[in-house]
Amino acid sequence: MISKKAKAVYKALEMINFKSQMNFDNPRRAKIRRIPLLLNFENEIEHFKIMDRDVYNLYPDDFRTKKHVMFFHGGGYANEASINHYVMISKFINMAHCVITFVEYPLVPESDVLQALDMALIAYKEQLSRFPEHQFTFMGDSAGGGLALALAMQVRDLEMRAPEKLILFSPWLDVTMTHPDIPQADASDLILNLESLHEVGLKYANGLPLEDYRVSPIYGDLSNLGEILVFYGSDEVFRPDCEKFANMDPIDGTSITAIEYEMMQHDWVVMPIPEQQQALREAVDFLNEA
Repeated sequence: MISKKAKAVYKALEMINFKSQMNFDNPRRAKIRRIPLLLNFENEIEHFKIMDRDVYNLYPDDFRTKKHVMFFHGGGYANEASINHYVMISKFINMAHCVITFVEYPLVPESDVLQALDMALIAYKEQLSRFPEHQFTFMGDSAGGGLALALAMQVRDLEMRAPEKLILFSPWLDVTMTHPDIPQADASDLILNLESLHEVGLKYANGLPLEDYRVSPIYGDLSNLGEILVFYGSDEVFRPDCEKFANMDPIDGTSITAIEYEMMQHDWVVMPIPEQQQALREAVDFLNEA
């Protein structure tokens, strides 16, 4: 049963016709990127740069943990991380008692998929070098989920040490958006604009085929990626591709578990609603499973 708070949030989105306003044509850029004060109070923070992009290591109070999450935020590969991303990550750290590396990867239109993956790969290599004893998980929401999956495939192909697990929230798995059920799913999505997704997807690919696994990881070799947990809402436009991903034939070396949230919109995990807390708890349980 959907919570009253979620109902109110979704009603507000519907009333202001949020979907029609959602586009990635002119993404805002903060003149000075600063991590919110909330995290400065809650966690020890280390800031550094990779390819002139910000990366933050966020540490829990108990730094004896060896759980380490590389996090990639959503935003259609164009928008910077929102305050909601930082709040969600703060909650996750305190629930999981893990280290999180928050990666502000290069964005469209200034950059493309190859630069995003290059920077993410360098960030992961640096963390592996600094914390060789840590147990790594890749996690991302929306576009960040697609990037996390593509990065895991690239890491495997380079024969590097792979992350043990992947956690994907409402991931953008197929930039082609050609699944036959997408028009129906689009009708129930109050957040994402299908036309804008097509446009930003082309900019992200920047000449690569949209079926290239780096752009649309669902088309790549999904073997030997370890354990994957994917969350998606029943009312979001990415639901058909998430279902397709979850229901694929058995894949060697890869285990996919999917959790569908009834009546949830795209990326509800970054919204301040009870269903967020529930999804984070399930993700933490998955992270901590032996």
